[in-house]
Amino acid sequence: MINESLEIRYRLGQSGIVYDSIATLLRLAIKRHDRPTVRAHLRSLLSWLESHSSEGIEDPIRAWLTMADAYAEIGAPEGEESALRDGHAQLMERASRITSPVARESYLANVPANRELLARYLRITTDTSDE
Repeated sequence: MINESLEIRYRLGQSGIVYDSIATLLRLAIKRHDRPTVRAHLRSLLSWLESHSSEGIEDPIRAWLTMADAYAEIGAPEGEESALRDGHAQLMERASRITSPVARESYLANVPANRELLARYLRITTDTSDE
């Protein structure tokens, strides 16, 4: 039923919504520790991001965090780090479009997904520089 719903949305041109849904399914698979499903949904999400960047995805920063979590679940720390770096790059690009310094700071500090990505990015960059 889920795949049929996703296929209909995809055919209707709502592909961004499809990948928001896949990211949600990925989060559920991570919570269940269902590694085969994590791998399958991770591949789907990566395929979308490689071919369309984050076009149409409602919460792309959360998608990058979800991918980092998926890599952590399957024991691929290099993938987790890569997802956090790519997510950070996108977050900073999005933040750079906000002209008001106060609004930009609020966007980075007060949106939960943004705040989480920044904290996790800081951890990986701090850990890497300490080696």
